[in-house]
Amino acid sequence: MNALSVLQIAFTFCLFLSVGCNMETDTPPNDDRLSPFAGRWDFDPESTFALMEKRIDNPDAIRISRQFHTSASPLHENLSIAGIKLTGDGLPSCEYQIFALHQHGNVLCGKAWHHEDRHDPGDMSKCFIQLEIIDSKLKLTVNQLDGLPDLNDPDLYSSPSSSAPNDCQTSRLIDSEPNEWAVYFFNKRES
Repeated sequence: MNALSVLQIAFTFCLFLSVGCNMETDTPPNDDRLSPFAGRWDFDPESTFALMEKRIDNPDAIRISRQFHTSASPLHENLSIAGIKLTGDGLPSCEYQIFALHQHGNVLCGKAWHHEDRHDPGDMSKCFIQLEIIDSKLKLTVNQLDGLPDLNDPDLYSSPSSSAPNDCQTSRLIDSEPNEWAVYFFNKRES
């Protein structure tokens, strides 16, 4: 092996260490429909639990959720929304990368690749989401599909940025399976 080959290998190794294998940039792609949601959002446990109490007829489940919710282990992390990414501020930090967006009035529906730990590329699941601002609070509604993504899922290879509202799987699923959805509220953080 000559010196030039060693330098090329060393350069490539340093590049992967500093940037990562997926060559991710700090600036995620943008979608104007997400601009009303941009910024930092602090998880609002009281509003979230209040809605849980209205939706779920299981006081024990709500009591257990309240017991496990602490500042060290919140029910959901605070979020930063930039471009098509919702990024948590916990350790490890979660991430939703949104695609197939469409709008129903003030509700934004779509799909997302969810990482419980955004730095672990093998830790990914697909979910359906809705974003809405109600009385200055962000309402995030999520249905996370069980298991790893299906390797034959076309969204795995080409995630469309938009989809038609009349093809909305999210709204149909919420109507047919309301208990399968987690709903979280967040307050906008003042700069």
